[in-house]
Amino acid sequence: MVPIVLEESLLFIDDVEADQFIRFMKSKDCRTQKRREGHVVEDILMRGSVGNLIAMLEEMIAADPESYGESTENDKLLLFQTLMEPIEEEMTSEVMIPLMLAETRLARDYIADVNTRFNEGDVFATSEFSIGAELDRPSLERMVEGKSRDEQISSLGELLFLALHLKIMKQNNLIQEGPDGVILRQKMNPDDVSIEYRVTDLARIDIEVQNAHHLSLVKRVSFTSKTRVLIDPSLYCICSDDELLDAIAPLSST
Repeated sequence: MVPIVLEESLLFIDDVEADQFIRFMKSKDCRTQKRREGHVVEDILMRGSVGNLIAMLEEMIAADPESYGESTENDKLLLFQTLMEPIEEEMTSEVMIPLMLAETRLARDYIADVNTRFNEGDVFATSEFSIGAELDRPSLERMVEGKSRDEQISSLGELLFLALHLKIMKQNNLIQEGPDGVILRQKMNPDDVSIEYRVTDLARIDIEVQNAHHLSLVKRVSFTSKTRVLIDPSLYCICSDDELLDAIAPLSST
């Protein structure tokens, strides 16, 4: 039995996927009702400069390499694998610290490369999405539909990294969106760029070390909406568990 079905409802992050599931239910002559729900989300963010954050994370990993393994050697591979696989709501420090380091080092390298290759006022990138918007996996996958599997993986990686880097640059007022693409508004030393990262496990973060690197922790309260699909109880009579699992498995439902 599928535990989430016992509640006779499913909660979807992506509205398109909610409609996809509703079409599946309709094909089984099962009634559904869709509604939007608001959710308040509280996060703890670590804030500081790129250079200071990298220095602290590298110090933490060097002090306890056995806890974090050797996965930080390939930042792009680590970041891509983590973002494309289902992640627990509360990431442990062993996963979170290397991921933070990978994302921050890649952002620093990207900004440094843009500074070197382009002048202020130049268009240096094109974007298929609104800069700063939260991109979920379903949205990204729709952007690469129709491509071969290898091309999809490559394109998804490029989109993920570009979205992360441009979001940081926008937060620092380094870029602006123009009719022809993303414009470099001003340059900044990559190490001085401000960054914030959602922290899910504070157990391994030493407050004294954090303060020594001029990093701070702040609480962020935000509002998000999701789509709930209410399902008629006749579902149990007209659909097998296997059919439901096949329909739900590829979707971002809870």
